[in-house]
Amino acid sequence: MTYYNHEHYRDPTAGTAARNIKRQSRGFGPRRTAQKEGRAKILNRIFAIDPGNIESGFVIVEHDGREINKVSHKGKVQNESLLERISMERFHPGDIVAIEMIASYGMPVGREVFDTCIWIGRFYQNLSDTHPGAMMPRVEYILRAEEKRVLCKSSRAKDTNVTQALVDRFAPGQPNHGKGTKAKPGFFFEFKKDIWAAMAVATTCFDLHVKGVR
Repeated sequence: MTYYNHEHYRDPTAGTAARNIKRQSRGFGPRRTAQKEGRAKILNRIFAIDPGNIESGFVIVEHDGREINKVSHKGKVQNESLLERISMERFHPGDIVAIEMIASYGMPVGREVFDTCIWIGRFYQNLSDTHPGAMMPRVEYILRAEEKRVLCKSSRAKDTNVTQALVDRFAPGQPNHGKGTKAKPGFFFEFKKDIWAAMAVATTCFDLHVKGVR
């Protein structure tokens, strides 16, 4: 029988805390926690897309299951660039990709609408190809009519009404429609038209598929 001196071997638990920090910085494990009533809650994300035939608006929001707490990323980019971003995202359990879906309302539409439908399919295919199996996030399609009903309680709501509903909910009292200023950014800092539309998709998705509001 051979005996080994334990002093010749490193403690296997040494440096565990440091390694865990490095792992989380690379995207492993929870991104962050929020203290609510003394309990730590993991903030999950909704990656929301307002698709277009050439460019698309998007937002990534964080929520704790009760409410959306923060817009962590936003923008309007070329569709090819958005495909690349989707493929590089590190999705976690609880994350959702919400895409506004086109619906028929009995009126003629042009080529731009059909091209947008193709891009919606490409976004989903990209998710499926680059995040297979358990890595594939949950995908929800949100109709514009649902956004009006959920956010404004009226099918007759206009874009301005939807925007105001978002401001009233997330940035009441903040100047410049919740955008704030460069010196003191608000909840909707640097928001533009297509980004507002993506935020409406994210918020409607949260209400319908996280909170279960009907």
